[in-house]
Amino acid sequence: MSFTHLHLHTLYSLLDGAIRMKDLIKTVKEKGMSSVAVTDHGNMFGTIDFYKKAKDAGIKPILGLEAYVAGPKGREDRSEKVAHHLILLAKNEEGYANLRYLSSTAYMNGFYYHPRIDKEVLAKHSKGLFGLTACLGGEVTSACFRGDMDHARRAASEYKNIFEPGQFFLEIQSNGMPEQDKANENLKQLSRDIDVPLVATADAHYIKREDARAHELLMCIASGKTLADSKRLRHSTDKLYVTSPTEMLEFFKDTPEAVHNTQRIAEQCNVELKLGKPMLPTFKVPDSHTPDSFMAELAYEGLRQRFEELRHQYPIDHQQYKDRLTLELGVIQRMGFSGYFLIVQDFINWAKNQNIPVGPGRGSGAGSLVAYALRITDLDPIPYNLLFERFLNPERVSMPDFDIDFCQDRRDEVIKYVGRALEGLHRQPGMHAAGVVIADKPLWEFVPVYSPPGEKILITQFAKDEVEAAGLVKFDFLGLKTLTVIQHALDLVNRNHGKDIKRHEIPLTDDSMWALMAKGDTAGVFQMESSGFTEMVMKLKPSCFEDVIAAGALYRPGPLDAGMVDVFINRKHGREKVSYPHPNLEPVLKDTYGVIVYQEQVMQISQVLGGYTLGRADLLRRAMGKKKAEVMQAERAGFMEGCKTNNVDLKVAGEIFDLMEKFAEYGFNKSHSAAYGLVTIHTA
Repeated sequence: MSFTHLHLHTLYSLLDGAIRMKDLIKTVKEKGMSSVAVTDHGNMFGTIDFYKKAKDAGIKPILGLEAYVAGPKGREDRSEKVAHHLILLAKNEEGYANLRYLSSTAYMNGFYYHPRIDKEVLAKHSKGLFGLTACLGGEVTSACFRGDMDHARRAASEYKNIFEPGQFFLEIQSNGMPEQDKANENLKQLSRDIDVPLVATADAHYIKREDARAHELLMCIASGKTLADSKRLRHSTDKLYVTSPTEMLEFFKDTPEAVHNTQRIAEQCNVELKLGKPMLPTFKVPDSHTPDSFMAELAYEGLRQRFEELRHQYPIDHQQYKDRLTLELGVIQRMGFSGYFLIVQDFINWAKNQNIPVGPGRGSGAGSLVAYALRITDLDPIPYNLLFERFLNPERVSMPDFDIDFCQDRRDEVIKYVGRALEGLHRQPGMHAAGVVIADKPLWEFVPVYSPPGEKILITQFAKDEVEAAGLVKFDFLGLKTLTVIQHALDLVNRNHGKDIKRHEIPLTDDSMWALMAKGDTAGVFQMESSGFTEMVMKLKPSCFEDVIAAGALYRPGPLDAGMVDVFINRKHGREKVSYPHPNLEPVLKDTYGVIVYQEQVMQISQVLGGYTLGRADLLRRAMGKKKAEVMQAERAGFMEGCKTNNVDLKVAGEIFDLMEKFAEYGFNKSHSAAYGLVTIHTA
């Protein structure tokens, strides 16, 4: 029978663990172990990272934490600095749910120097959990070290009753400290006295024994001390490393069952996380509707209103818009994202009704006509050939993601609206930087959360990618100072001149705006303020909205270094002849003078010449961005085959594919939509 580490601290035991996940998994495999637990101090920050890396390597991940247990006065007491250590390991899904809750309530209700639980809340949430008495910081272990066996017996019996039968263990350790050796002997006696089994751990804080010095430095940083400080916190041992099964059996040769029990526990811990499946919150719709039908009704009515607004601006092919809207709605409904769109349109339109400045939309979401009809964005995607498939694609299932800018000064109002006021959602928001996650149940039913000391917000213990892997949907609430400045300017103009100018009503055809840009007057313009951009735009001398969109896409190191900016400018001003890689590509590249500038153009080239669906073309676009040789080889073969079917000369097809690859190499990652916010801000 082998051995499994059940008490181990990674870098997520902030400034007390020096184990990187990839190094842990590699070491566990090298030492012949098939499972390992991670038990970081009071938190579950590393759970998803650990789980995924372990699973990928064929190692069984055991999910746990080293909890802090408050004294008899409970976790909400602030008169005693009591925080006894206790190892908790999830046996099954119920145990993992209890682990999330205990870690969350420790931060929300028990934080006093440490995130603390108490025995009362542990008793209510102990099902599916193994409990180990931990290190010398544990209540039972410290009593054994002191020789206070009455206290040790009383505490151990209490924990034995809290946990399910057979799921509480007395922990002996191999750290070689004299204090631990004394505690180990008393723990062995206690095991015989109250019939609670022993389990052996290494309490690993670093990978190799020689890493002990580096770990000491880490602890100095944590406590603000120097190595020369005799009063600094330290571990008086260099044996807190990832030991091998052979080493553990040698250390505990008088009690081999304590080593074998680690494997017994490991075999019973079988938590399978369902990662990558989004769990969208429920949006309450009228009784006569489903989310799909309600969104469709709002979208068609919204499009009708947009028609009224656009009829004096440019010609509208009503059937083209209706067909596009119907197509998009079908994709959204089939992919199950109607609720997502309803939630986003609700808080954006609430913000607009409260006169909170909201950005017009940028990123791939601006390619959605449904978003435009619902007023999530204020950019009509059809005149600018924006592709919905860049945003949502049934051939590449992933969550939609709107980048939404709010007035910096009033962004918090929107977040508060989303938190205890968005109709129909029984949820709590957890804010991580600019991201907000929304669920229709308490967040700890999905992920562990914490609340920073002195603050009343919940923050997910998982980072952005891990939150999304766990199934929660992230909404970006980006604060943009420029929107605030614009609103102040509009307020001044309207108040002092008796006007009622609205930002979204300002036309994009004002020649005086292009004249300002051509002179280099770009100070205060979002994304256009750098001296380099100003110099480029003075050479470009934009004369239409499309020129400014292109400028925003071209002003990056790749296009500048490749000389593509000069080609674009020279062709615009007639100093260089406009040419196209293939005659059929003139409609695709006409607006950019034959130069590939946008990701959408790569997709359209694949469609026109290679016969791709736009869904497959998006897969090609993504593959080019990742630059994986084997993937690109397969994509080249598919593109060439499509071109052959469409009677495109294969030599020309190969050159065009090389050109698209060069596009990806230069990093032409911007979309047509990238500059829309930029231009409307300048106009205002």
